[in-house]
Amino acid sequence: MVEPTDVTAMNDDAELVARRMREVSDTLTAGLADASATTQEVTSADGDVTVIANGTPRVVAVRLDPRAMRMDPAALADLLTQTLNAALRSARQASQAALLEGLDPTLRADMAAGLAQTERYASGRGDNASGSHGDVDD
Repeated sequence: MVEPTDVTAMNDDAELVARRMREVSDTLTAGLADASATTQEVTSADGDVTVIANGTPRVVAVRLDPRAMRMDPAALADLLTQTLNAALRSARQASQAALLEGLDPTLRADMAAGLAQTERYASGRGDNASGSHGDVDD
């Protein structure tokens, strides 16, 4: 039989866990909002293509130098693809860093490990990945 003091202790523990979960949820929500509001700008090595991506990550702008318009279409397509992927990768990494920033160090380590595993699978480098997808310039 469960003693009344045991039930009170269990209720106190449950309330503490629930409060902590709300705090973590609030921290994650604020981190996502901060991450979504940031942008990352990436320019190709030759300066011909610039891509700006936000933290969701979505491309919000693409700028082409007039020299890019004189490029071979296939070369321009490759340069665009590489720069777009780099901008999205940079935005994703920045948003993940912003998300982790406000977390308790223990939870941060667990979340960082999970995000790293997700990144490996998303880029085709996971343990069971076929290698048929991922960033063009990897």
